[in-house]
Amino acid sequence: MRTGRPLALIALASASASAAACGALVGVEDVTLGEDAGDVEDARVPTDDRAPSDAPPADGGGGGTDAPADVAPPPPQQTVALMSESSCVKKVDGTVYCWGDDSLGEVGDGIPFDGGARANVPSPSAVVKVADAMLLAAGFNHACVLRQSGKVSCWGYNYFGQLGNGVSQVNASTPVDVMNLTDAFTLAGGTVFTCAINKGGAATCWGANYSGQLGNGSKTDSNVPVPVFNLTDAIAITGGDSHACALRKGGTVVCWGNNSAGQLGNGTTDDSLVPVPIPTLANVVAIQGGGLSTCALLQGGTISCWGSNKYGQLGNGSANNTPNPTPVTVATISDAVSLGGGFQHACAVRAGGGIACWGEGGDGEIGNGITLADANTPTPTPAAVQSVSNAANVSGGAFHTCASTKDLHVFCWGSNSSGQLGNGGTGKRSFVPVAVSGF
Repeated sequence: MRTGRPLALIALASASASAAACGALVGVEDVTLGEDAGDVEDARVPTDDRAPSDAPPADGGGGGTDAPADVAPPPPQQTVALMSESSCVKKVDGTVYCWGDDSLGEVGDGIPFDGGARANVPSPSAVVKVADAMLLAAGFNHACVLRQSGKVSCWGYNYFGQLGNGVSQVNASTPVDVMNLTDAFTLAGGTVFTCAINKGGAATCWGANYSGQLGNGSKTDSNVPVPVFNLTDAIAITGGDSHACALRKGGTVVCWGNNSAGQLGNGTTDDSLVPVPIPTLANVVAIQGGGLSTCALLQGGTISCWGSNKYGQLGNGSANNTPNPTPVTVATISDAVSLGGGFQHACAVRAGGGIACWGEGGDGEIGNGITLADANTPTPTPAAVQSVSNAANVSGGAFHTCASTKDLHVFCWGSNSSGQLGNGGTGKRSFVPVAVSGF
């Protein structure tokens, strides 16, 4: 088991964190120097009537015309979104349940902070004061929901202001409302920042900005939303460790922030404080960020990825330690319908309901039943997840993965150091999916 620190925690130390804040992170176990972090729910066009009429359809097909007035929008979906060592699911009825590490309020159970250690929560627990969630997103140690009203509420870790409530360095175990945001239609979590798109297509971000991940041309943190520079036609958004990307109307992608591994996809390794286009990418219908990598689902079902490939997280059959600033095609997949990103691994739901994952798999997060002798051994070609054949969506955490099925069950696999698999226990990792209690 690994006990290092992810990039976000190193950034915290370099940002003059207080002794108390650093101490609060000591309990984060089983985490290594993460190469892939950030938004952990497929950042694709929303599948309800809040999406712009000319957005690419969520199923990846052609078109883009308005639905007839007498056709009802698709029903609400059950979706999963994962933090580092915590997991959450948004149910069809709008309630949200979380489990796993609760040291920073990640489970959203409303239990006050009293200065003592907070116990892990190994079985699903209802997030308090949330019964109208439309969408769910998560960062490294915080989560957010988009409410029916268009407001966004967040909970968990808040050192950099990533909860967006005008306060920094004060964590929240009860959801708090993001300030000055009342018309959101989609959102995404980065490691220690958050982004949203409003109904008009404008993007805003808040939280840490040490690499320009807020996209507003500065490196100043913000505990309230700030506009992403010159981005007014976005239809989906995703976050990584310290970069973000947005899908624009017409199927093109722009990215901003840290670019040390080429995760902005524009052919360079130069950071950017404002969005820059990916010139070689078109016909995109969904995007998914990792810590130092990004993937895009294209019309037709193929996937392109770029950025870090240290653990094979680009899925092109060969891992490497050099930057990859130009998109490459994920091998063996031509029927993907949605994406899910982990810190050092990625997954796709295929047309038949099966799941394929690739990248780092030392704790079983690939879910193919193979126990690796060396935890750092890459899995650079997509491998089939065992025992899940009717998946609706998938999401990755630090070293675990979860999926929701079409019949509303939830399965998780990988590390269980903090009870993030949701099966009532802690400590024993699983290399194959296990059922989450109550689902």
